[in-house]
Formats: sequence, structure tokens, C-alpha cells
Amino acid sequence: MSSRTNRSRFFRRAWVTPCVLGLWLFRGESAHAESHLVGSDYISRPLVLPKGVLRIDGGPRRPYPNGQVMPAGQLQVFVNKGQDVALLSPGAAYGVIDGLELGAVWPLVLSPDLDLLDLSLYGKYQLQRGSIEVGAYGEIRIPVQNDLEIAGGVPVNLHLAPNLRLETGGFLRLVFGNDTNFLVELPLSVPIQVSQQVFVGPEIAIEIFDFKTVALPLGVIAGYTLGSGIGSIGDLFARLTLVDITNGADSVRFDIGAELYFDLL
Repeated sequence: MSSRTNRSRFFRRAWVTPCVLGLWLFRGESAHAESHLVGSDYISRPLVLPKGVLRIDGGPRRPYPNGQVMPAGQLQVFVNKGQDVALLSPGAAYGVIDGLELGAVWPLVLSPDLDLLDLSLYGKYQLQRGSIEVGAYGEIRIPVQNDLEIAGGVPVNLHLAPNLRLETGGFLRLVFGNDTNFLVELPLSVPIQVSQQVFVGPEIAIEIFDFKTVALPLGVIAGYTLGSGIGSIGDLFARLTLVDITNGADSVRFDIGAELYFDLL
């Protein structure tokens, strides 16, 4: 069987199920999903969810390995030199009290074989509001396939203009296996609100593995906000990322996703 046929089957398998689920979610829930507490455009989204707001998403807003430094996509496709991989990452978060957000995400491998990955539980606490938003982040990944991981860090949003925001911070991840491994992540993302509904921007990060090896993911994100006025249903977005530009295009990541907001209180 040719590699072209294998890749065609891979993409059909990766896209059909999540796309059908996404269309069902949008058609069935968009009429009921809306928040008046998270801003009317992407740049206005708070660093930490307000009390009583539920967000359906693909994971927390903080950096992941492989260059994911903005919202996680529910569908994530890696096109590698070796075997291509597709994941579905359903998640949710809730503002439990003023300044505290708790959430979870549980990824599922769709291709090449169905497989459940590690469950991530996380929390984010607001330390400072205003034009410079600062938070404290903590996460634990409960082992299902891999080793126990814990992560912590300080996410920072800098509002430089009504249509421009810098998303950055510093994060440390510890992986407990036969040896303890360290990953330091320093992301920078620059979403630009080009209209009330449309945002786009570059993203780059520095990832340092065990204080020895350095990776430089580089990508771009673009999205569209659903809703108008003072309310917002959520954001649809897509991302294209070179996982490590020091290795060229050996691994390319493509995300599509949605974040929907519900005012429950």
C-alpha cells in the first residue's frame, strides 16, 4: 500500500468523527452558549475565568510541549517524517470563585490507533488584574500511558493596545520516570484583533529540556469570534506550527478548535 494511500486514510479517520461531533455541538448548543462576563472579542478574554463561567475547550491556556502556546485545539494533527498522529482533546474549565479557575482535559489518540492518554487536572489563580494580568498556574497529569507529571508557572498577559495583546510567562514541567526530567517553557504569542470578530497572530516559544537541549517552536494562529455586542458565544480558531524550527519541517502541527462560554450563575 502506498504512503499516499496510508496518509489519505489517516486524514479521513482523523477528521470525520471530530468534525461531525463539532457540527453537532455547534448546531445543538450555540443557541444556549453565551457569556456577558468574558468580553465581546478575543483580546478582551480574561486570564482567569470569572466566577460562574463554564468554558468548553481543548485544554488550559498555557504552553504545551510542541509549541502550543495559545488555546488548545480539540483536534490536533501532527504530520511527521515518520508516522502521522491525530488527537482529540476534549476539556472544560469553570470559574469556581472570584480569581480561581479549575479545569481538566483528557486527550484521545484517533490515529494511527485509538488510545486514551493521560488525564490533566489544572488550576489557575489571578494574582494581578488590569493592563498587566498575572496568574499562578499548577497542573498534574495522572498517568494512564506515561509517567506522572506536574507543572507550575506564571502566565502573563500584557494589554498593549485595544487590539493587541502579548501572552507570555514562564513554566516548569517535571516528569517522574526512572529519572526526573525537566522542561522549561518560555512562550510568546501576539494575537492581533484585526476586526471585532477576527484575530490573528504569530507565536514562538523557547523549550529547554533538562537544561541541555533547546527547541524553538514557531507558528501562527487565526480565529473568529461568535457573538456581538457585550455578549460572546466563544471563539473558533486554527493553528499551524513548526514543532521545532531547528529541525526544519520534520514535524508540523495543525490544530482546529472552539472555546464556548456559558454563564451558569
